[in-house]
Amino acid sequence: IKANGTVIAMDGHAQAKFISDGYANAISALGAANEKHNANSYVGNWVASNPALLDAVYDGSTWYGKILEIPADDATREWRSWKGTAEQIRAIEATEKKFSIMSKVHKAIVGARHRGGAVILIGGLPGMNTSELNMEQVRKDSVKYVNVLSRDEITPHGYTRNPMSKWHGHPEYWVIRGAETNEVKIHPSRVVFVPGRKAPGSASLTGDIWGNPIWAQMADSIEAADSGASIVSALLHEAVVD
Repeated sequence: IKANGTVIAMDGHAQAKFISDGYANAISALGAANEKHNANSYVGNWVASNPALLDAVYDGSTWYGKILEIPADDATREWRSWKGTAEQIRAIEATEKKFSIMSKVHKAIVGARHRGGAVILIGGLPGMNTSELNMEQVRKDSVKYVNVLSRDEITPHGYTRNPMSKWHGHPEYWVIRGAETNEVKIHPSRVVFVPGRKAPGSASLTGDIWGNPIWAQMADSIEAADSGASIVSALLHEAVVD
């Protein structure tokens, strides 16, 4: 082998030339063909289908609950103000108080971040549940209840792919199944969908409008923070031992 990297065969003819620049470490295989990070990959997260795990993290983690709740607190703390006559504003605020709208919006945001989506169901609106809501038909006292449903309590059916439709990206209808009720189909205009975190365009490929829990993105960081705090606490106990 000559200094310039040329390999010389026994008959004196040049066979190949190899020049490589960069940093390498033979022990760790850094810079080699079998470098460890070459085996890294990103995979789908299964936690959305494991609510028991998410609930355990919510109850046991120092940080996870704060990560879920602080954005919801910020979104609802100042709430909102209305423009109108004093009588109109009093009526609206009385209705919001009657149905605890602020706390239910807060609950829906936390639920969406925790499980990947939540739905606010508005009951008593005029017309059939399966038909699109006509806002012109809504009158005073039309709303009978407002409930927040998790993704375990309501299911999207189908996916509207037509980009010319105002319901593009929504399910064709929502389905509620319960032990005390038969299957109920609800038009998407009659609910408020609060999505979880989802990659742009992924719903159009899979037809699944649910997003991912925040845990799917932050699991490693939260586990590191919780374990780090536990280790420091253990070291403090050891520090007082003679």
